[in-house]
Order: sequence, then structure tokens, then C-alpha cells
Amino acid sequence: MYLKHLYSEPEGLFEPIEFVDGLNLIIAHRPEVEVGGSLNGVGKSTALDLIDFCLLSGYSPTDSNNRLSAAKKIIDSYDIVLEFEVDGTDYIIRRSTSNHTEVYFGKKDGTLELYKVSALAPILGDLMFLPREYSGRYYNAWYRRLRHFFVKIHKHKAITFADPIEYMDKVSYREFMYLHLFLLGIDNGLSFKNDTIVVDRKKADVTRKNVIEIAEEAYGIENIDEKKRQLQQLKIELRGLETNIEKFKLADNYTDAEDEANQLTAKIKSYWLDNLAARKRLKELRDSVGTQSAFTTRDANRVAQIYKDLNENLGLDIKVTLNEAIEYRKKLVQSRQNFIKSQIQELGEAIESRNVEIEELEGKRANTLALLTAKEAITDLSEAYLALNRKREEINEIESIIITNDRIERQLLEIGQEESSINLKINDFIQGLQEESIADVTAIFHKIYDEIYKGETRKPSLSILPKATWESKMEIEVKVPSGLSKARNQGRILIYDLAVLMTMIRNQQRGPRFLIHDGIFDGMDPEHFINLYMLLQELLHIGRFQYIATLNESEGTRGGLSGPLSTTNSITMNKLIEDSILDLTPNKKLFGKDFD
Repeated sequence: MYLKHLYSEPEGLFEPIEFVDGLNLIIAHRPEVEVGGSLNGVGKSTALDLIDFCLLSGYSPTDSNNRLSAAKKIIDSYDIVLEFEVDGTDYIIRRSTSNHTEVYFGKKDGTLELYKVSALAPILGDLMFLPREYSGRYYNAWYRRLRHFFVKIHKHKAITFADPIEYMDKVSYREFMYLHLFLLGIDNGLSFKNDTIVVDRKKADVTRKNVIEIAEEAYGIENIDEKKRQLQQLKIELRGLETNIEKFKLADNYTDAEDEANQLTAKIKSYWLDNLAARKRLKELRDSVGTQSAFTTRDANRVAQIYKDLNENLGLDIKVTLNEAIEYRKKLVQSRQNFIKSQIQELGEAIESRNVEIEELEGKRANTLALLTAKEAITDLSEAYLALNRKREEINEIESIIITNDRIERQLLEIGQEESSINLKINDFIQGLQEESIADVTAIFHKIYDEIYKGETRKPSLSILPKATWESKMEIEVKVPSGLSKARNQGRILIYDLAVLMTMIRNQQRGPRFLIHDGIFDGMDPEHFINLYMLLQELLHIGRFQYIATLNESEGTRGGLSGPLSTTNSITMNKLIEDSILDLTPNKKLFGKDFD
């Protein structure tokens, strides 16, 4: 994969960039006509961010530490377009920060299709990395982690690179192992298998911890081994309950005793409800007996006197009528009381009769249920089944915990055996590497080192070592003399990354044919930079590649060399600026002079 063009649609967001073979510098400099202004913040790293953005890097419009997010108001109305070549075919990716979850992609001479970023990532993974012939493991889900090896950009204003092997955050060393082996064309099958074993063990450990917590919190099981012993006693109790119920079911002197017991219970409950209703009715009747008319003969005389005062004849007539009504009322009350008394007597007799029935039914039920009494009295067949089911549930829950725990213990034991076995295989594998593939990579590594750091008597080393105590079970060790400027970071990354890229070219492996290094020259000795410049031209004879990097013109500042370039050398800063793919100044920033 080769980068070809980077530009905006519509035009005008930034100066279009055309990539070339060999060294591609993005330089920040200060022309003689410009006075003042910092070379940091003019947009060198942001230009690299645009490449990474098109290659599906993550983006959050609210991330204040993200340079593209900070420029959101400026770039939201533009699409960022990257053209690149794979196996002789040109492709285009077009993506916008205003709709960053979607991206247009396709062949340059065809129609671009719209993809979700998550859907396009594995497609790009296969397009860029799918091996033609490789005995190890590869998955297109590795796209993001593989891409990061080739695109190293300072984030959050960081001033140093990470380790050359652990080149990104939140990835374990054991994962880096099989990724690096893949990039070097070395069989990563054992490394990948080891990672799978470690992941399985971690999952099993978590599961076992959860099982123990559930056993303690939900079931009060503090010691699973002790509960195994208690389980036998619970099963004995279960068999006792089953035997009791079985005796009831098989009794020869009873026909369908279970139904009989339940029917007796139902009748008893029915009689209880009838008696309850009857007693309520009795109370109502008794209360009504004491309710009598309060209008008496005296009251009639008083009313008659009132009308007599008005009209003597009318008063006599009313008195006669009222007395007749009072007599009729007395006869009606007497008749009602006689009826109520008969009702009270009948209800009382019915209640008493039902009480006798209830007593007889309870006696029959007691005899029926007597068969169910063994360790404890069982007063109802449904209670027997309830006790039985509870005991079964308790046993099932405990057995489930024990079975799960035993399964996890067995799994951990098997994983332990796999770990022991793979340790031996990895040792044998590494011994073979020292004589084959790693020797070729080391030769390239030393050549790059010797060409950049000419005259340095102390030598670097690149090796793959067994590490039985590490989860990765092996380590890629990259060492350079500590006396070199920035050797522990930039120097190791520069040499190792170029060695990997040259190895891929030599092996004709599929993959990017570019490296992007942001700030790699920070504090680098000018002589070493010139040597690198010459080496990159020489390495083009091995095959096409692109080395894309940022540089500050000012010596001794962040992103700049440690001193000025020699005046006796043909490679001057002016030549570097002239040959650069993008030159920026304090008055000519990436997105315009008004954006910082």
C-alpha cells in the first residue's frame, strides 16, 4: 500500500499533499521575511492526523485534546480525501468530521460506496494485510492495531514516543508478540495460542471467583468442599420424604387417598365458610329483635289534642285512627319477632349440625393423613409435596454450584497443562528462530543502525527471548547503546520500524509500504539525520517505500535537530524545505494563519 494524495473537498481547507517514494518531510520553518511566531502548533502533526483520520482512526468531536476536534468549526464543512494504491489499483477514502461514523470508499475509477467505519475496518484490513502465504494466524479484526505500527503520531501534545514493541496503549504484551511476529513474517501460531490460553485462564479465574461469591452470598456456602459432604445428608432427607409420600400413594386400604384428603379438606373449608356466613346472619337477626316502634298511645293522645284544639270532631277522628294504627303495629311487630326467633333457631341448629360434620370430617382426614407422618407431622398432602420440592431445589442449587466449581477447576487444570506444554514448544520455537528468520531481520536491523550511527563502536541487538514467567512467554528485545541521543526512545523506534518495513519488502509481504513518524527527529544529531537521509535513498533499491516524518527547522526546539546541519554538506535545510511535501510557517499554518 502506497499513499498518493491527501486533499479536501471542496478545495481550500489545506494545501493538497502529494506523497513520493522515499523521504516525505512535513517541515515547519520561519522564512527570513517572517519575524517571531512559534513553529510548534502550525499543523505538522495535524496533517498526519488527517491521514490517520482517513485510515479510520477514532474521532470524538468533544475531545478537547484531539487536534481535529479543536479545529471542528473549520473542518466540519469539508471532506478529507486520501488516495492510495494497493497492488497496482488506486483507491479513495473520503471522510468528514461532521459525519465521522460513516466513510465513502472504493476504487478511484469506480463508484464510491458508503460504509460504517466499523464495517470498513475489516475490509481495509484484508486489503492491506491479508497474507498471500503465511503459516501463522491473521484476522482482519487486527486492522486498527496493525495500522498503528505504521502510523505513529504524537497525541495530546506528548513529547516522547512509546516503546518500539509496545507501540500503543491498552494492548497486552502477549498480543504485541503475535502482531510483531506477523509483521516480521514469522509464524505466530504458538504466540497466538498462548494468548488464547492466558485469556481462557483469566476468564476461568473470574468465573471461579463469581461462583464462590454466589455460593457465599446466595446460598451461604462458605466452603464448597464441606458442602459436598453435606450434600449426601440432604439426599438422605430427600429420600425420606419421597418414601413417606410413596407410602401414602401405595396404601392398599385407601382408594385414591390423595384425592380423598384434598376433598375432605375442601368440604371442611366449605362448612367453615357456611358457618361464618350463618353467624353473621344470626347477629343481624338478633340486633333487629330489639328494634321496636317508639310511637305509643300517649303520643297518639298528644297528636289528637293538637287537632282537637283546632277542631274537636277532627281531633276525635284522628285519635281513633292513630289508636287503630298502633294496635296494628303491635300485631305486626309480634309477628316479625316470632319469625325472627324461628330463623335464629334454624340457623343455630344448622351451625351445630355443620360443626358435627366438620368434626367427623377432620377425624377422617386425620386418619387419612396419618400415613404421611414419619420424621415430622404432615397435616396436608400439598405440604408434603412442598417440603419435597424445597428439598429438591436446595439439592439442585447446591449441586449446580458444585458442578460448576468442579468444571472450572478441571478447566483450570487443563489450562495449566496447556501452559506447561506450550512453554516447551515456545522454547524450541525460539531456538529455531535464532538460526533462521530472526537472523535475517537482525542483519537488516544492524545494517540500518550502522548506516545511521556510523563510527559507533557499541553495537545494538535485536533478539527474541523466552520468558517463562511472562504471560507472553517470549520477549522481543530491542537494545541500542544508551549513550546515543534519544536512543532509548526515538533511536530504537526508528531503527526497528525501518527494519520491519524492509523485512516486509524483502519477503514480499502484503502491508503498508510507508512509515509515519511524528517528532522522531526531536533532538537528533544532525550528522545522524544526514546519514538517515542517505540511507533512505539507498534502501529504495530494495523496493518502493515512503518514510513520512515531521521536522522543525529551529535547532534545539521540540521537533527539531539538536544542532544546525553542516554547511559543508549538500543536504541543507533549504533543500529539505524545497523537497518537502508540505512546508508550514507561523504565517502559513495548515488551516490558515488565524488557526492555532
